[in-house]
Amino acid sequence: MNDKTRKLTLLASAGALLASGACRPEEDPRNEMSLAAASPNVVTIIATDFAYQVPTEIPAGLTTLAMVNQGSEAHHAQLVKLDDGKSLADFLALAPGAPQPAWVSYVGGPNAADPGTTVTATSILEPGHYAIVCWIPSPDGVLHIAKGMAAEFDVTGPLPANTVEPTADIVMTLVDYGFVLSEPLTAGSHTIRVENEGGQGHEVVVVKLMPGKTPEDFVAWVENMEGPPPGNMLGGVVDIDPGAHAFFDLDVEPGDYALICFLPDATDGKPHFVHGMMKLVRVA
Repeated sequence: MNDKTRKLTLLASAGALLASGACRPEEDPRNEMSLAAASPNVVTIIATDFAYQVPTEIPAGLTTLAMVNQGSEAHHAQLVKLDDGKSLADFLALAPGAPQPAWVSYVGGPNAADPGTTVTATSILEPGHYAIVCWIPSPDGVLHIAKGMAAEFDVTGPLPANTVEPTADIVMTLVDYGFVLSEPLTAGSHTIRVENEGGQGHEVVVVKLMPGKTPEDFVAWVENMEGPPPGNMLGGVVDIDPGAHAFFDLDVEPGDYALICFLPDATDGKPHFVHGMMKLVRVA
């Protein structure tokens, strides 16, 4: 397994003020500005085999990345902030398995989506230069990033001072090595806040398992990708650095789900699920 492998690896809600032509005394126009800022900028990313279509510039602030998978393989959209004037070429030149340099920050992004589906993740994007890459391997074992699946863009303009993050009904805490949910996962629609409180980068891939299948069945399938997968990938959040957080929305039906982190460990290079970062969640 490649040391650098990061395998499989919505939206905020806002109110609207009624326009009346003039503000009544009890109405403060600053409230309207705050509510408008709470709604994220939605940026569509088209993923194909093996490239991204992404705008060259995105305004700073609360941003939902909606990745539409038009390819024939699973893809995700790892978001990487590049500091100190670094470019995508500098990032791609890093040696496999090398320590993460100070000018690289992993800030999430929509996690794995099956072909023909769309997944989203929401976070505050600060101004700067970013790359987006796919660490998922093809059945031939070659990572998508090695097949050219990478792009770069700029986040421009000042960060709005009145930015308001989504309101989450579940907080998912990533630790070394596990997933801790603030509330049980139930049937219905959820906005989930993902917080990395571990000592290294972590991700969450959400998989709806086929009847009778287990998380172990799914990670075993990922190793060789032979035959139909034992579950459907529903997104999540790709690698985020310690102390970082992001959001994603999830529509949940009754059944069994797997939460999995495929990132390689900083110490031994083994996937985090080998260390126990794999969780079965049953939804009645």
